[in-house]
Amino acid sequence: TVRPDPRAQLDPEELAGQCAASLAELAALLDGIAVDQWNRRARRGDGWIVTLAGLVNYYLHDLIHHLGDVGITFEAPESDGSPQR
Repeated sequence: TVRPDPRAQLDPEELAGQCAASLAELAALLDGIAVDQWNRRARRGDGWIVTLAGLVNYYLHDLIHHLGDVGITFEAPESDGSPQR
């Protein structure tokens, strides 16, 4: 059964503010993580094995979708093909 997503009813500016606050909190937490800890493995409740880097990637991916729910979208940056830092 598909249910309506309540986030779609939120004010885009309010949601963007909430997301910005969450990102600031996440950045503060991640700032103290040593480079060698990013590939540590853990097992999720459903049995999947993940790394910290993978969890952060998932979180950011999900956040972009939540913003898209209220019409806030992002465009990929222009690239000349060289590696990004």
